[in-house]
Amino acid sequence: YASLPFSESFEATWIDGCGAAGSKSIPNNSWRNNPTTGNNSWRRNDETTANSGWGSTAGGYTPTSSAGAFSARIHTFSTSTPGSLDVYLDCSSGASTKQISYDYINTSGNDSLKVFLSTDGGSNFTFIGTKNTTVTTWSNFLIPFTSSSATTVIRFTAYGDFGSTDIGLDNINVISVSCGAPTALNTSAIANTTATISWTAPSGAPTSYYWELRTSGAAASGATGLVNSGNTTQNNVALTSLQQGIAYRFHVKTICSSNIDTSTYSFLNFVTPPVNNECSVAISISAYTGSANGNTAGGTASTGVPGACAGTADDDVWYSFVARQNGTATITVVGSPGFDAVVGGYSGSCGALTLIGSCVDVTGSGGTEVLNLTGLVG
Repeated sequence: YASLPFSESFEATWIDGCGAAGSKSIPNNSWRNNPTTGNNSWRRNDETTANSGWGSTAGGYTPTSSAGAFSARIHTFSTSTPGSLDVYLDCSSGASTKQISYDYINTSGNDSLKVFLSTDGGSNFTFIGTKNTTVTTWSNFLIPFTSSSATTVIRFTAYGDFGSTDIGLDNINVISVSCGAPTALNTSAIANTTATISWTAPSGAPTSYYWELRTSGAAASGATGLVNSGNTTQNNVALTSLQQGIAYRFHVKTICSSNIDTSTYSFLNFVTPPVNNECSVAISISAYTGSANGNTAGGTASTGVPGACAGTADDDVWYSFVARQNGTATITVVGSPGFDAVVGGYSGSCGALTLIGSCVDVTGSGGTEVLNLTGLVG
């Protein structure tokens, strides 16, 4: 069992595993390969068919490594049978919170990689992390796990698709995480295009924090959904250039001592105010069968509104229309599940409004409210 911190870049020539003379089937004696030969057996990426038992060397990926010149490779090009590469680790030292970091490539096809954890020497395994599928370039993945076992095993299992490129694995690091994750994330000063996110620093002595602002996708999941990211030594970030009415998720992790020694991510959801958050920016609707879709998420309280309606006035939004003739107008608001609409009608200009009639709140959550405005002058 190798001690922590552990690293493996697969640069050295592989050795023969137990009972597999001439196979060059493991990087060193802290590893096991199952099976030891065949298309679903792992090898250093430059291995020959004679030593590996692979049917061919087709299906290679470019570049051949994420660092250095070599990587671990499994010939999923020619198999749909899973194959596993196990590393045996002594995790009895340091904090129980550990983290594995690895680089992965799988440029095409439906093959995939999963990571499993055993704390009893390989008798029982639990799936950790997420399933890795297609990535066209070498990509880094971090998986936190908990173990104080001197007989810990990390298993990399590849699942082939028998027909596309092989899977590559490189630059493996396992450490004891020396500091905790940020806690008590909070938003303040949310405006139309800005917001401030703050958090409580963890125990230990963090070097810095890495953060991501996203509209979709998990932290560190790539460019899709990523709005902005950065590093800071402070326990707060001032966000700018936001869009109105957008749901964001802010992720942040602690950099304990290096880019490998990091905490897990903490996150916070928030919504910027909608474009019609105030009377002065009401969305105009046609007086003749006009309609609009919208929501109150991120809305803030409007001030100076006479005859306040019932309900929570910190999430109101505004719409306007101009009466084209004398008479009556009917306003219909269709609620959504979990939302109880309250509707009020006003005349006049913003800052000098007059409530017309009374507010309407007849139905409950998800109901439809109908407001009839009479005595309008076109």
